[in-house]
Amino acid sequence: MNRLLAFVLIVVISIGVVAATSPSLVNKVKLGLDLKGGFEILYEAEPIEKGGKVSKESLIETAKSLEARANATGVAEPDVTTEGTNRIRVKIAGVKDEDKVREILKKPAELTFRSARGCPASSDPKKFTVK
Repeated sequence: MNRLLAFVLIVVISIGVVAATSPSLVNKVKLGLDLKGGFEILYEAEPIEKGGKVSKESLIETAKSLEARANATGVAEPDVTTEGTNRIRVKIAGVKDEDKVREILKKPAELTFRSARGCPASSDPKKFTVK
């Protein structure tokens, strides 16, 4: 009889511990593209000059730039990976406005050059588009 009571007590305590800790664990789980919904884009890089070649370094830097842009939209943990010699796959989960994120990702980068002293508030810094 004591063994049965001990077994029941252990089961009840175990269920209590699981019930108490499960909600916090479930809230920490990040759902991926397949469970939370979202979209995936596959970019194909082309050299700027005819006959040129896309280097692995430039592909990686472009992937980092795309990941930074995706992070700026407020999405949680975008998955940006390079594939082969000229492709970048971007997977973004949990997006409410897919068109807005696509627009942000496809914009060309802008560099702003300023003098060593900075720019006075009234002047307009020179902007250049990097493609």
